[in-house]
Amino acid sequence: CHSANLNGFYHRGPYSAVTDDGVVWYPWHGWWYSLKSVQMKIRPASFEPNDV
Repeated sequence: CHSANLNGFYHRGPYSAVTDDGVVWYPWHGWWYSLKSVQMKIRPASFEPNDV
């Protein structure tokens, strides 16, 4: 059960397989669209935006 698989295979766009093994982000294009690249960005839990 997941909504993203950032460690999957790059399938060059839409694909079909037994499992959703591509680099996917379900909320964006669903299970069967493989992304070419992704970036994971993290920040501290104590982060507060700097309102300018």
